[in-house]
Amino acid sequence: MKRFLNFFLLVVAFSLTPLFLQSQATEEKLNYAQKYSDVAIKKMKEYGIPASITLAQGILESSCGTSELAVNSNNHFGIKCHKEWTGAKYYYDDDEADECFRKYKTVEESYNDHSLFLTTRERYNNLFELDITDYQAWAYGLKAAGYATNPQYPKLLIKIIEDNELYKYDLMALGLLKEENVKVKADTVDIQDNAIDDKNNLDTAVNPVNDDVSLNNQQNRFNSNKNSHAIAPCDCMNKANFSEKYKGRDIYIYNNIYVTFALNDDSIEKIAKDLNVSKRLLRKYNDLSKGDKIFKDDIIYLEIKNNRSKVKTHVAEYNETLWFISQCYSVKLKKLEHLNQNTDPYRLIKLGTKIKLR
Repeated sequence: MKRFLNFFLLVVAFSLTPLFLQSQATEEKLNYAQKYSDVAIKKMKEYGIPASITLAQGILESSCGTSELAVNSNNHFGIKCHKEWTGAKYYYDDDEADECFRKYKTVEESYNDHSLFLTTRERYNNLFELDITDYQAWAYGLKAAGYATNPQYPKLLIKIIEDNELYKYDLMALGLLKEENVKVKADTVDIQDNAIDDKNNLDTAVNPVNDDVSLNNQQNRFNSNKNSHAIAPCDCMNKANFSEKYKGRDIYIYNNIYVTFALNDDSIEKIAKDLNVSKRLLRKYNDLSKGDKIFKDDIIYLEIKNNRSKVKTHVAEYNETLWFISQCYSVKLKKLEHLNQNTDPYRLIKLGTKIKLR
């Protein structure tokens, strides 16, 4: 309710300014958001920082990419050199004369350094305890951690996010909203008409665990069963190489292991019967217990998984479990539990958590 009232007040205040100025300012910000949304979403998946926050900071700090610092050094977040910086430098009058700022070859480098800046400094640790969809808490958390000196900094970020519906990019990163549903709207009136509905949808979309039907059109697997697998689809099938058709089932090779993929209404028992293999071994290979369900397109290992992955780490995305990661990377679940301090294999992992794979 508080968020709705704040948003309503912002809309009212916004409507008092001339329509031409509203559209001009909003179009500039929307164009910036569209231009850099891909990199912001990428960094959200890699580091667990809301894309909406990253884009709002970029818009504010760089004046939509038009500031002297942005134009001359590709620095979109106003990050100063600090003693550890060994890269190129740009000197610019800010709080004091001739201050040292980081200079980047590309804007994407600036975005990546912004993510590293927040994830490698202890004073920002509390941010990563926040809900990744709660951009308001992130905005105030940045100010509390000392990112900016302006007392209005959180409100400025929140206004940019809500006026331009940047929270939609968070939903895109989480796989809860398709790109075609994120429309660039230069018409401010359209934004005001649709924003309240979008924000109401956000409250139900960000936590599909509690919905009867997943927004990804995948069956909700979060139940009382120990085998609460992730909703997020694994792209194993796209990376697997077809080997042969055996007794009506397609057999693939994935990470040098023979696998098949579950069909509609499939079960370990049915696969075992079709391929004339042991049900007990199939469950063992896939870290499943008797009675655990499998779902369409789940990867099913037909031989034992590897002890380690070629990849060193995995950054957890939305709705993933250790079991899910074990299946995706063909690594024994017990090995991952040991490497990651016996993390509960069926419990959702916090977005952005680094999981050791070897």
